[in-house]
Amino acid sequence: MEELEMQVEQIEQFIESKDNEGLQAYLNELNISDVEALIDELPEYGHIFIETLNLNRAVNVFRILDFPTQERIFKKLSGAKISELINEMPPDDRTSFFSELKDGDVVKQLIILLPPQDRKEALSLLGYPEDSVGRLMTPDYITVKPHWNIIEFLSIFAVMVKIRKQLMCYMSLMPQVN
Repeated sequence: MEELEMQVEQIEQFIESKDNEGLQAYLNELNISDVEALIDELPEYGHIFIETLNLNRAVNVFRILDFPTQERIFKKLSGAKISELINEMPPDDRTSFFSELKDGDVVKQLIILLPPQDRKEALSLLGYPEDSVGRLMTPDYITVKPHWNIIEFLSIFAVMVKIRKQLMCYMSLMPQVN
């Protein structure tokens, strides 16, 4: 039996027996790409998977889904989970999601759920033209000082990872210009 088929069978057993704790533990142990595959395989349970996962994993699964799947799941989520997801999403992913939503009133309501600093950031990013670098980039970055050694950089980087709880990293090395 294929791995996905076994996972589907296990998930269906948890759901049929109403074992929410077992479902949560099982989903939280899977790779996020496996949860994405399960959402594709069992679309009627996608919102249950997102509601059940711990927040960090729910955000990471939600952000890798295609927009039609995100929208379908979003419409079935509880208000509390929507607020948690929107508040924990990285700014660039949140902006991408907001820009895909066709209903401006919904976007306004979601922006209101954000704390003031995130709200300001979201409005700023949405102000850039669609598909521009300004809208697609993340405003979170680390500037490395020229006098830092690798140990200093890694200690700052470790602090940033703890603060953000999730981090996608691209590094650009720029030559020093005198």
